[in-house]
Amino acid sequence: MVERQVVVLDVVGSIPIVRPKVSRSLTASLWLAVAAIALLGCGKSKASCKTEAHELGAYLHAMDHTPTFIKIPADLHLVVRPELASLTAFPESPVVFVRATGIEFRGEHPSVDELAEKLAELAVKTQEDVETGKTPPTFKWDHSIYIAIDGDAPWSSVVAVASAAERTEYSKWIAIFAKPSPVAAPPHSAITDELNQMIAEGNRANAATEVAGLVSRVVKSCPALVKSFGAVSSNEGDKAALLIEAIEPALIDCNCDLDVPSLRSAFFAIAGNLHPIGTLAITLDNSASPISFTGDTKWRDIGPKLSAGAASFVAK
Repeated sequence: MVERQVVVLDVVGSIPIVRPKVSRSLTASLWLAVAAIALLGCGKSKASCKTEAHELGAYLHAMDHTPTFIKIPADLHLVVRPELASLTAFPESPVVFVRATGIEFRGEHPSVDELAEKLAELAVKTQEDVETGKTPPTFKWDHSIYIAIDGDAPWSSVVAVASAAERTEYSKWIAIFAKPSPVAAPPHSAITDELNQMIAEGNRANAATEVAGLVSRVVKSCPALVKSFGAVSSNEGDKAALLIEAIEPALIDCNCDLDVPSLRSAFFAIAGNLHPIGTLAITLDNSASPISFTGDTKWRDIGPKLSAGAASFVAK
């Protein structure tokens, strides 16, 4: 990355100069140097700005910017499937976590039978809401259920949860996998500590407003960027994608007149995803070809082998 050129002009004034001993040519050279430094202080060269803007644009295009629709507990370790498509829509369906030690559903730790009861009640309620028009117009009940499984969970637990889902009308079984982030987190910048504090306190009602205010502070010296951020506010599409396309040309337009590392930190905080997830859909069907393993086989040895389609789950 091209480093930002920072020049402290008053350093020159602190140098003791004995003028009688300085030749005219040296004095002229000194003032020419000061003038050159002053010009550099007014902003980057066009070539330097283009390089830095292009580097940032390439980083933003490479990063995963899908929202975190499902929050995976920190102590649940998903199997990695880099080739799966990222989850790009909010799952209006139940999410079950399967750990090596048991099941978690909506903050509780039910047995398999208790899970089946809860899912049956939820299915009835969902069907009633659909029939009475209580669901949003965009909602479509496709009988899906999302399953996030720890790599150490035994196949017997996975089969049991699948069985509970199938007999309660949740026949579209969607397994959740981890995907590696295509980029590293942004390096430390002038606003990183402040951002981290805001994000850590994200449960506060005004946290989002504070982050937005910080972003505004970063971009305010670049009119083209201010305009780009304002233009997407009323857009119903992928705001992050629109801004990713706009940031590089906007930076060049204002000659990178802002702290570019801070812009990288700020934009990644609002749009970047270091922990993207992918999904694999399997229709549970007892008449379909079985997926069969011994009950104690770990999910980490099974998950990478599965493919989408119809199947039945069997524990030997």
